[in-house]
Amino acid sequence: MRKNLFALYGVQVATLVLPLLSIPFLARVLGPSALGELAAIQSLFATLGFLIEYGFGLSATRQVAIHRDSRSELTKIFSNVLGGKLLLSVLFLLVSLAVYIFIPVFRSHPLLFWLGFLGALFQGFNLMWFYQGIEKLPRAASIDISLKFGYTALVLLLVRSPNDVALVIMLQGLSSLLSLIINTWRALPHIEHLRITLGGSLSALKDGRSMFLFRAVSVLYTNANTALLRLFVPAATVAQYSTAERLTGISSSALWPIMQVFFPRLSYLVHHDFSAAQALFRKTFVIIVGVSTLAAIFGFFSAPIIIKFIFGDQFISAVPLFQILIFNLPIIAISQLFGLQWMMVAKYEFDNYRRREETKYSRQG
Repeated sequence: MRKNLFALYGVQVATLVLPLLSIPFLARVLGPSALGELAAIQSLFATLGFLIEYGFGLSATRQVAIHRDSRSELTKIFSNVLGGKLLLSVLFLLVSLAVYIFIPVFRSHPLLFWLGFLGALFQGFNLMWFYQGIEKLPRAASIDISLKFGYTALVLLLVRSPNDVALVIMLQGLSSLLSLIINTWRALPHIEHLRITLGGSLSALKDGRSMFLFRAVSVLYTNANTALLRLFVPAATVAQYSTAERLTGISSSALWPIMQVFFPRLSYLVHHDFSAAQALFRKTFVIIVGVSTLAAIFGFFSAPIIIKFIFGDQFISAVPLFQILIFNLPIIAISQLFGLQWMMVAKYEFDNYRRREETKYSRQG
């Protein structure tokens, strides 16, 4: 489990910190307006792309963790999730088309919009849920990290003017595509021949529905803000807000690997040893809430230094925004712990108990 935790932190560093390292460069090369347009497109498709990711990062991970020793069950889960994602990708396309047609702000930059669409599509089919479930994350994570390092290096080498903003989005999408291809090829030895059916796909969607609804609320208030802000203010103003939001997002995402790496083990223990699952949850709760509270306090007092050091004087107006947003950390941590960790696995145990009781009474009858 320790190796998986380090692997997940590596992915988070590559996903969030590496782009953050490139932002001071992009802020100077692209300028506030182009940087604001970039942030708005990334925010939009981070939100819409969740339609494809759905709740599979938790529901499918739980199923894989429970049945990780059965190749036939892994094949069934993999096929059902893939089928569910294919259905959701159609919805993703329709929603994206509606946004493009009816919202002039995004229609004014068609190349940026559709490059962002493709990048979100590739990212939506990523297989980290599968490797988390079988607890074999390190190599998959190393591939993802290497590609994101390559993306950052290419941005620093190739981006030279505000006209290159599309290149940034294209390189990001290419990184996601290569990661998907390589990790899909590596997953093949763990499964048999895929058997995608409509019934199985709908079953996977039903299984992840509760997690999707809960996570959708979280995604809306964490990812969608920059895109919504772009509807009402100039791109340069969006760049100021996105700076504060990105720093808060990095702080919040630093906690996510702990919850992700404990989740497969928690799912397994609920299925086999409920008292041990309770003990593990209490331990996780103390760690995550304590760390998130300390991080929020530290971020509040160090905000002027952090903003100025990373982004420069032109983004100093983002300091008060960051000082407010950073106190979302403990709130988000608690909601994710109870909503995504304990309530989900407890519901699974309750459903099993209900089925056992119904079977018992039917036999008595």
